[in-house]
Amino acid sequence: MKKLIKSAFLFSLTLLMLQACSKDEDKNTDPETVVGIWTISELDPDVSINGVDITDVPPELLGLDETESLLLNILLSPNSSTLFESFQIQFGEDNKVVIISEEDIEEEATYSFSNNQLVISQEDNEEEIIFSVSNLTDNTMNLMLDQTIAVDLDENGTDENLQVSLIINLIR
Repeated sequence: MKKLIKSAFLFSLTLLMLQACSKDEDKNTDPETVVGIWTISELDPDVSINGVDITDVPPELLGLDETESLLLNILLSPNSSTLFESFQIQFGEDNKVVIISEEDIEEEATYSFSNNQLVISQEDNEEEIIFSVSNLTDNTMNLMLDQTIAVDLDENGTDENLQVSLIINLIR
């Protein structure tokens, strides 16, 4: 169970790279507007467990080693957007989304867009990540994620509430 949550959490952080910023342009609900290559201009993650900021939770409770804990703290730092400046997120006409890093490491998933919701699905995982699209123009996309997952992180028989809030602003 910890491995599933850890994988979902790390994939969610990877997907943080998926959205754009806002300008005074007309909103667009045309799915074709999503198609293309985007980069992250702003990333604002907020993750807590039972109302406690995740960076204040002991790493062993999360099943993280020292390196993973350090990486998590870096990813959740106020300047984390700069870590993802070199990432490109490509939404294809075939409903595939590919995240490409500077090191040519690729993550692939599928997506759908309707009713101001962008749904990302990993092919090997039944979980879906549903972003609300608060702004979509030809050059900007603003995504918001607010999700709570009940999981027994410390395997004591009681679920903890993992709350993930994420704002991603994308530009092209």
